[in-house]
Amino acid sequence: NANMILAGLLMIFTLVLGPTVLILNMWTDTFGGMVSNFINMSYDVAPLNQEKNDWLGAWTIYYWGWWMAWSPFVGIFIARVSRG
Repeated sequence: NANMILAGLLMIFTLVLGPTVLILNMWTDTFGGMVSNFINMSYDVAPLNQEKNDWLGAWTIYYWGWWMAWSPFVGIFIARVSRG
């Protein structure tokens, strides 16, 4: 709970004291770009671009390692939620 409160305070602090208009403009622009290119980005495996294909392969290993690191915490969270 404290972490959520701190995250909310950081967001409010950034919006109030930071470049608010730029942040909101960038958010809407990037969100719109993600929505309009979601299908293309989801299926982009770059079979003819070796450099991009290598990066995607390495990123998969990184993603696998990330889940291995966080799986105990996710398991504990699910167990606590299931218990009540």
